[in-house]
Amino acid sequence: MTRSLPPCLVLLLAACASAPQPKPTPPPPPSPKPSAPLLTGCLAKTKPEVMMGRFAIGIGQKVSILEQALHIRFVSVLEDSRCALGAQCIWEGNAALQVQLQKDGLEPTDYILNSAARYPATLHYQGYSLTLNQLEPYPQAKVPQDKSSYCAWLTLDKDGWQPQDAAVGQ
Repeated sequence: MTRSLPPCLVLLLAACASAPQPKPTPPPPPSPKPSAPLLTGCLAKTKPEVMMGRFAIGIGQKVSILEQALHIRFVSVLEDSRCALGAQCIWEGNAALQVQLQKDGLEPTDYILNSAARYPATLHYQGYSLTLNQLEPYPQAKVPQDKSSYCAWLTLDKDGWQPQDAAVGQ
């Protein structure tokens, strides 16, 4: 005995076989490649020539204040024992970084700047003061720190100069 399909199923299969199939969507065109690498992290914030005031500098980088003939290099992070986000600590810890300053015609001088209030965060060199405002990234519990990703936010002023001293009419 042969079994036959019910007539409604035969019609349904025939309709499906003759239905137009959707055309596949072509893949999107490839994104254009940038002509220069994109800058990320501190590299995007650091400029080789800066003015007096606040600026960012990446580890291993050097900036120059040309009108002052002054050069600043972020040499290394000597210590980063700051209390990590997500950790419980009994003290604040400290980030100590080594910077090198040099005026044109003079030998470079190395200094250490610190993030903890009990250690010096400001140095004085040839009539200038350089202050560590912030060191990024802030450590996170159970996340290893990539030492090449450090970015220091520093402020450079002439010793004794305050922003209000530059007000018009004084």
